[in-house]
Amino acid sequence: MKLSFPEFLITRVTVIMFITVIVNGAYGSISDGVFEPIIGTIIDPKDELSSKKYNLNSKYDIYWGKALKKVILTFLMLVIIWAVTRYFF
Repeated sequence: MKLSFPEFLITRVTVIMFITVIVNGAYGSISDGVFEPIIGTIIDPKDELSSKKYNLNSKYDIYWGKALKKVILTFLMLVIIWAVTRYFF
């Protein structure tokens, strides 16, 4: 039996899944709009990492600099959250 889209949403989407999507969207917006520029000026003041890439072929590039910047940003945010919860709560 095939479910219609509303039936699928009602039977398969849980509250935790819904909250996860909302938090992920909020994290992405806050990360890109607030934390990335602030921490980016510390770890990459000349914005050189954003232009680092590896050419696979004439069509595709891997922007490893942007990925590395996001990994560093996520790690620093986790450290900050850990420090705040450990020392203030």
